[in-house]
Parts: sequence; C-alpha cells; structure tokens
Amino acid sequence: MKTSAINDIVSKRISKTDERMIIDIKAPGYEKENFKVKCKVNDDKSLVIVVDVKKSTTKEKFGFFKNLDAFKDETPVDKNIFDVSATKADFINGVFRISIPKKAEFITQTLVDFTPSDDAPAVEDEE
Repeated sequence: MKTSAINDIVSKRISKTDERMIIDIKAPGYEKENFKVKCKVNDDKSLVIVVDVKKSTTKEKFGFFKNLDAFKDETPVDKNIFDVSATKADFINGVFRISIPKKAEFITQTLVDFTPSDDAPAVEDEE
C-alpha cells in the first residue's frame, strides 16, 4: 500500500489485492461531480489513469486566500495485467475510489484442501 499527498488537503492511497488495484483519493469538501477519470496512453505506450478534479472555491489560510479549485493526478497502470475497460469509480464519505480489476489470467486463487489425511488423529465424541 502506498500513500502520498497530492496537496495539503488531498491524499492518495494505492493498494493491490489478488483481484484488483484500488486507488483511493481522500478529498474532503469535494463531491463526486468534481471528479473526471480517464485513461491515456503515453508516448512510451504505457497506460495511465488520469484524475482531473475541478471545484470553484477559495480558502483562507494564514491570512491569504488559496485557490483549491483544481488538481490533477496520474497513476501508471500495467495494461498487460489490469482490465482498464472494467474500471469502476465511486465516491463515499469524501473518498473517491477507483477499482481496476486484474485480467482473469492474472487473478491468483488460493485453494485450501479441507480433506482429512490418513494421518489425522480420530476425533472421539465426548459423552
């Protein structure tokens, strides 16, 4: 899990599971309508998730007004592993979450065998 600050109010956390990559952008005071997500291919053919955020507001800080209306974030994505066409986004309680599933061939499955072996001790009923 990687967390980084985008500005003095907004932070981003990237986490990966066996099934997907999750990008959480914590942005208090922003609404879902302020976010625009797109995929772009760079000159080197790498894929990037781009988040543009726009909001018209100003905030006083230390006697100065600071414009908090926009920021942009880019997160590289391995297009060979992740299925960007199935990307989903949601905004809950000030956190904008982007979920990008892995392609089926890259999803790891852990199988647990619950079959008792011949060496397992017998379990006796208590009366």
